Amino acid sequence: MLKFIVRRFFSSIITIFVIITVAYFLIRAVPGDPFSSEKNMPKEIRENLNRKFHLDQPLYKQYFMYLNNLVFHFDFGPSFRSRGFSVNDLIKQYFPVSLLIGSLAMIIAVILGVSFGMISALNQNKFGDYFFMSYAILGISVPMFVIVPIFLLIFSIGLKILPVGGWKRASDVGIIGMIPYLIIPIFSLSLPYTAYITRMTKAGMMDIIRKDFVTTARAKGLKNSTILFRHIMKGSIIPVVSYVGPAFAGIVTGSVVVEQILGIPGMGRVFVQAAFNRDYSLVMGDVITYSLLIIVMNFVVDILYGFLDPRVKYS
Repeated sequence: MLKFIVRRFFSSIITIFVIITVAYFLIRAVPGDPFSSEKNMPKEIRENLNRKFHLDQPLYKQYFMYLNNLVFHFDFGPSFRSRGFSVNDLIKQYFPVSLLIGSLAMIIAVILGVSFGMISALNQNKFGDYFFMSYAILGISVPMFVIVPIFLLIFSIGLKILPVGGWKRASDVGIIGMIPYLIIPIFSLSLPYTAYITRMTKAGMMDIIRKDFVTTARAKGLKNSTILFRHIMKGSIIPVVSYVGPAFAGIVTGSVVVEQILGIPGMGRVFVQAAFNRDYSLVMGDVITYSLLIIVMNFVVDILYGFLDPRVKYS
């Protein structure tokens, strides 16, 4: 296990280095610069800004300066458009919001998806199966920009029990006061992931149920609950675990639609704005943050494999 962890650690460092290098040069290859939208900016001011942010230097020198600040100081640099703020400041401010919403949404998606898939598999070709499979198809098919307005129309405008949008921090209104602002974004974001996990759980259970060792366990007279949780669920949950790893990073980064419609100050919204504004350092900070998140989650998934599947050996 230790050798595996060390090997994965060094391979992750190489992966991050490749991501940083490719992303850095791809972003700089886009036509224009962070100040190209300022049409009436005098030439002298533009030259001073380019000098301040080292944009007047050759690209390879800019790259090595950026790499030096990142590796030795963990400094993503200043934001080109958000004057007075560094990228580190913006990530500290906005990333926890997206992480909170994404984490809660993924927890809800796993709990509901596994439960719905289990009910569907145990009631094959019955009402429960048809109902939850229809729900899964609906959750996969309906886009996020449709789901959020529907929830707003029902719960905010119709029933008037939830706020239309906005965001309140726990430091301002307390944890209980935050709950109304979390419900719509969390359940909107979790809906498609719940649908995928439902289908994967059902498919995994249907495959395991037909195995010989399940038939043998039933012939031995084991309780149905023991067979379900000790034999069937342990094997059928493996595809879900492999999906949840990268999906967790996706649910955090993919919250931009929810954040944009509901006016939530999250990282996904900031990332899109940074891309439009050609804010090189902020885009790089976002890319590196989410890349680290994906690598960490995939590493956790690999470790969980060893506990769920005894056939997996680490060396």
